[in-house]
Amino acid sequence: MFGKGNLFAAANLAVFSGLAVGLALRGNDEMGWELTLALLGSTANLAYLLLSFRKEKAADTRRKAELMEELRQEAEERKERRIAERN
Repeated sequence: MFGKGNLFAAANLAVFSGLAVGLALRGNDEMGWELTLALLGSTANLAYLLLSFRKEKAADTRRKAELMEELRQEAEERKERRIAERN
């Protein structure tokens, strides 16, 4: 579920989010660009994580559909064999 890229993005998200919270709590209005960059970094990492989880879910769904199709075909083959054995 968590690959190296996802683990890096999750750690990066934690760092940027912590930095953003720390900067927001400090409340220095002169350095608003630091908070903006921290929020931008955390947003980018969050978007990357969400998209990668979406891709994983789509791959899992595709794999489940393939397995269900294989099971359906196997059931049809069994049914045909049973009919052939009766005759």
